[in-house]
Amino acid sequence: MLVDIDLCEGTGEGDTARLCVVTVVGGGPVTALLDVYADDRGGYLRIRPARGGTIHAVAFGSCDGELISGEQENFPFNSRANPFFGELPLPSGRLQVGQHTQDDLTFEVVRVVWPGTRRR
Repeated sequence: MLVDIDLCEGTGEGDTARLCVVTVVGGGPVTALLDVYADDRGGYLRIRPARGGTIHAVAFGSCDGELISGEQENFPFNSRANPFFGELPLPSGRLQVGQHTQDDLTFEVVRVVWPGTRRR
């Protein structure tokens, strides 16, 4: 996984309100697990660190230091800079083996396992 993302944040209230940005650049090897909903309405992508892999990130920007360091320390598993944090809108219908592009994400289905069938 490689990430280069800008997070926009609003801080303060009233006359002290301001916008700031946190940029997070990082990545490393991960294992992705794709759960597809049975009713053909998309799915959910989860990631976890790859065995023996290390994930590195650097965060910088105009927000306060606590917010910047929090994003860097929590990347990628508890960070808003993780594009896989939450639901991933997948195309409706059955996914077939092959590459698929949805918005800015390209993913590949390498094997289809139907419920009730045995894995080979």
